[in-house]
Parts: sequence; C-alpha cells; structure tokens
Amino acid sequence: MKRIRFLAHTLGYLKPSQLLFLVIRRLLPARRVAHSGNAQARSGLSLRPLPAEETFRQQDGEQSFFFQNRAVLFDGPEVDWCPPNQTRLWRYQLHYFDALRDPERSMANKCWLIDNWIARNPQGSKPAWEPYTVSLRVINWVAFFILLGRERPIPQPWRDSLYEQVLWLERNDERHLLANHYFENIRAWI
Repeated sequence: MKRIRFLAHTLGYLKPSQLLFLVIRRLLPARRVAHSGNAQARSGLSLRPLPAEETFRQQDGEQSFFFQNRAVLFDGPEVDWCPPNQTRLWRYQLHYFDALRDPERSMANKCWLIDNWIARNPQGSKPAWEPYTVSLRVINWVAFFILLGRERPIPQPWRDSLYEQVLWLERNDERHLLANHYFENIRAWI
C-alpha cells in the first residue's frame, strides 16, 4: 500500500506529455536505425589509414578506468564494456567516454578505445545504447573528432558509428524524463 501511494504521489508531479512518453517508452521497444544511414550526410571527411606507429600500445594506466572511487584495469587485449562486478553507474560512466578528455592517455589509446567500443557494442546493447549514455558519448566523440580532425582525417567507421548513434538517439530520446536527460539528448543533436 505504501508503494502504491508513493507511485501515485510521484506520478502526480509529472506533466501529461511525460506520462504519455513514459507509457510509450515502457510499451514499445527501442526504435532501431539502419546501419547504412545516409552516406551523403556523412561524406564530408575523407578516410586515411592510421600510420603504423599510431597503433595501440598498452602503457601504464591506459587500460585502467577510475570511477566512483573504483579503479579497474583491463589487462587483456579487449575492454570488458559491461564488467559484471561493477555498479550500473560505473558501467554507464565507462561508456560516456570521458577518457577521451584524459591528457594522460595517448592518442593511440584513445583511438583504440573507439575502435574497440564500435566492435564490441552493437546497436541496442546496454548500457552502451541507453539514451543518456549515447548523448554523453556523442558529445565526447564530437569534441575528440574535432581535435583529431586537425591532425588527420576521421576514420569512416567512426563517422558511421557516430551518425548511427545520433540517428538512434533521435528515435529514442528521453522526453518522458525531461530534465538533464532530455537536455543532454538535445545537446548531442546540436
């Protein structure tokens, strides 16, 4: 009974549009997008392979991540993008890609992380493809691509993935939550 009163009290503060989108979000699965997208829309950058010396080399701290006072070192050739022994929030933070803003990480490691993420996180996988997570990742990727684009072209698979993520986000926004989640969705679109 206490739980029902709590739920009714919470729902009483929602706007009608939030209730509508909450029902839609709960009843309908996430809307997928085609991988191919519109090639013309993402054709602005040319593709050039990275030089051999830019390949990933493991350096101290480059395969470690520190969130919520918990450090995790991935000691293999792959990152476990959904480590079972970490909290849900810790896993979300891993997918935000704040590591791209870390001055201690080499450019090669940052590039390797993007390649590894693309290879291991197909559309719809969680927590990688939850709207808020996609929003923050898109913002970090765009900032990194602008920085990297001054030195060399952005690889086509990265542009394709970014385009796919933005299209997916347009179809799976968080209007039902509004506040910071919807604000981050909008920031990612801009």
